[in-house]
Amino acid sequence: MSLPLSDPNAHNMVRVRLRTPEHLTYEEMFKRIEVGAKLVMFRYIVSVPLLGSYDNDSDVYYVRSNEEAVAIGKKFTRITRWFGWLNPMTGIQQSMNAIQLNKRGGRDMTKDILANLNEEIFDSGYVEIHQVINVMYSPDKVETRALKKALATIRLECGIGALWAGVYSDVGPNDDPFLVVGYRAANKAFDKFERVEAAVRKQFLKHVEILIIDLNDDQDEESEFAKLLMTQGVKIED
Repeated sequence: MSLPLSDPNAHNMVRVRLRTPEHLTYEEMFKRIEVGAKLVMFRYIVSVPLLGSYDNDSDVYYVRSNEEAVAIGKKFTRITRWFGWLNPMTGIQQSMNAIQLNKRGGRDMTKDILANLNEEIFDSGYVEIHQVINVMYSPDKVETRALKKALATIRLECGIGALWAGVYSDVGPNDDPFLVVGYRAANKAFDKFERVEAAVRKQFLKHVEILIIDLNDDQDEESEFAKLLMTQGVKIED
């Protein structure tokens, strides 16, 4: 199963099972979400030798903390480690991406679920998702540390006090999520883009796909990514 893309004209939908504690009521869930609870989804990979590797999304789980989410995600990481590598041509990279997502605590589906939820649907235990709202998740600790190192080298030189970053996950079934990094300089100059790009890419392996965005440029062709970064990404500071 793959989640529908964020394009409202895509005309696709998935039905997911919502796993919540038996005692949790519809009203109580909303109250707990207001103070930090989330609805998250995990990913696992199953590979078939000579045929290919298949991305699978888990049910959606109610969690009270990121630590609880990470603990639940271990089950899907184990499945991926058992079956994801059976097709080395396609399974290795997909498995690494799935394991990384699960270690982060899964994909936050709270807004997507609530946008399609009412009390009757909640009681049924199944939710139909017609459009994904959250399409970025936060960089992990390793990525955040690398971005802080990049920021340290360009902060004074380019007048950049912070970076915004997010991992864009609204991709096709055969594509991998990629890192999006945005910056806003005190004054605009083309060579700053090149310096920022060089500083960021220096901290990552060559195969890692990264999109760099100048947040000062309202006419930037990646302006939609800029909007997503400011609302769903995280701010990276020293």
